[in-house]
Amino acid sequence: MRRIKSIFFPTGRFYFPLLLLLFPFLLFAAGRMKCAWCGRKIAPGRAYYSLKNKNYCSRSCADRSLERSLPQCSVCGGKIRGAYLSSGDKIFCSRKCYESQLPQCTVCGKRSAAGALAADNSFFACPDCLKKPRCFACQIPTDGRRLADGRVICPKCAESAVSDEGEARGCFQLVRNDLKHKLGIGTEHPIRFFLIDQETLHRKSRGESGVVTEQGLFEYLAEMKTVVKRNLLGRKISEEEKKTSERFHVYVLEGLPKERMEYVMAHELGHDWLVTYFPGIRDPAVREGFAEYVGWLYNRLHGRDELNRRIESNTDPVYGQGFRMVKAIADKEGFEGLKKFLDSRRTGR
Repeated sequence: MRRIKSIFFPTGRFYFPLLLLLFPFLLFAAGRMKCAWCGRKIAPGRAYYSLKNKNYCSRSCADRSLERSLPQCSVCGGKIRGAYLSSGDKIFCSRKCYESQLPQCTVCGKRSAAGALAADNSFFACPDCLKKPRCFACQIPTDGRRLADGRVICPKCAESAVSDEGEARGCFQLVRNDLKHKLGIGTEHPIRFFLIDQETLHRKSRGESGVVTEQGLFEYLAEMKTVVKRNLLGRKISEEEKKTSERFHVYVLEGLPKERMEYVMAHELGHDWLVTYFPGIRDPAVREGFAEYVGWLYNRLHGRDELNRRIESNTDPVYGQGFRMVKAIADKEGFEGLKKFLDSRRTGR
């Protein structure tokens, strides 16, 4: 789940410049001088105008100089001759220009001086829209459809939502093929795929929690057998545990939009690859960070930058920081260097 940060914009205030100091004064030259605007000479006894300690041969030159020195609106660029609005280091000639710079609510389209911005900048919501339920897939507040199990889905996510198990299995096979043949991250053993409801996924993953945020799960099951070796006299000389069978399962939440479902599948297949080639890694940040990195690689392969921005900006200490740690190693050492790192984090080798 993405973290939301609240932001508040300072209310614009009216500021009144001291206009009395901006009017040119008519005087008469006592000696020779030059016009500060056009450069013409002002003969003694001729009328001239003085403004801000500068002299001008005519009112027109004084007005032009004054026009150039007036502040400009940060939006329309118009010269400001009277009161104006200010916010931070910007000034505005009108409330219309000021409000045009406020963030626009992703949900209702209104511009608001207060609200909340997602940590990954994926959306901004005004105070009214923040009261709405959030889409279970993208977490954006919505008036969208409520599903039978209580989840709410926004119209955009609903357009490509996958609830048919046959369609989901097809997606899963395509994702597995892409990872194996295009990214070199694949395994040979059979994997059973399941499209399941929220309650079942929650129960399988971490049923002790009251917060349901899971969207996928990888499950590895191994049956072990104790093998005892004895000598000719029947005395035990050794004992070891051996695997008699292995099962690999991937569970994905039904109703996810297609692109997000494929990212979740890639994440879970990252766990499958890690368990197969580098078993015994206990650090959750390494396990989840690598799985997120595989999902990130898959998104990049298909040009899904929005999903990757969410991965990159995730502040979670396991998923977000784990991803950044794994990616930094891969960027510096390459995938072979990442393999060496993973091998060094195994226990019981």
